[in-house]
Amino acid sequence: MECMAKVLTEHPELTLSALWEEIEDEELQKHIKQVFEEVGLMEKEKSLAEWIQEDKEEVADFLYRLGLLWNDNQKYERAIAFVKDALTIAEKLYGKEGQKTGRYVNKLAQLYDGQGEYAEAKELYERVLALELKYFGADHPEIGFLYSSLGEVLLELEEYEAAKGAFEEALAFELRHFGEKHSSVAALRSHLGLALCALGDYEGAKREQSLALALDIHHFGEEHFTVSIRRTDLGDALRLLGEYEAAKRELMQALALDIRLFGEEHPNTAFPYTSLALVYEDTGDLNQALAYFEKIYDRLLQFFGEDHFRAEAAADNLARVKAKLSRA
Repeated sequence: MECMAKVLTEHPELTLSALWEEIEDEELQKHIKQVFEEVGLMEKEKSLAEWIQEDKEEVADFLYRLGLLWNDNQKYERAIAFVKDALTIAEKLYGKEGQKTGRYVNKLAQLYDGQGEYAEAKELYERVLALELKYFGADHPEIGFLYSSLGEVLLELEEYEAAKGAFEEALAFELRHFGEKHSSVAALRSHLGLALCALGDYEGAKREQSLALALDIHHFGEEHFTVSIRRTDLGDALRLLGEYEAAKRELMQALALDIRLFGEEHPNTAFPYTSLALVYEDTGDLNQALAYFEKIYDRLLQFFGEDHFRAEAAADNLARVKAKLSRA
């Protein structure tokens, strides 16, 4: 198969029992051998190149399980290749819209999502969502999670209206099945708030972020790391509404919590620091904004290097404020 060719290029006659021997990671080696033994493949004399051409359920399951093992061991490209091949076999066996095909589509979507390949993940999440709705209906346990995963991908792709719709579906599912106070509702309200903020509905964003913050405090207490995230997102909504003092209060609390939890130099502190810097920039205190943006840039540069997207964004913020000060 096309994807497995990556494995077979240097080992065209690789046998099933030999595959795990060429793997350096002993723990992964052990797991792969166990997979072979469980499906009765250790005694096969065929080469792997021959065997994987067989469109059988056991071959699809074998490749799928190896893909999961590669992913667990941070071999992400190989994980995607194996699961992609498993999906190809599943489509031949069950059809592209077959019920059993959904398992492979879902896992491949998650793998692409985890690697930031959001366009691919979006297409696959939409596909598996359609399959789940077709075969199991709108109240199947996976539906809420799939809508949420799709919404997060759409946010990354800046498809904000579609993201809003996906999060609304996910939130409605969670409220219907678990109620307003369930811990999962907080993250969904926060993500919906991000979509609303991007669409310019700052009042709606403020509402959702306030509810999310209250829920997280209820479930985890004031010192949980998610509380800092919620306060930062609420602070951003308040800033965009022009409620600067309220924004500062939330962001100062978020920053203080991050420092207590992670330390002053941790890159997590860059999030509330950035939001605070934007408040100062919006209110005309450019010197304070500059001081914060310089601190953020130095920290991100130290942790990630100048080519990292977060460092690049910090550099853009810093350059913008310097340009404003030069014109003042």
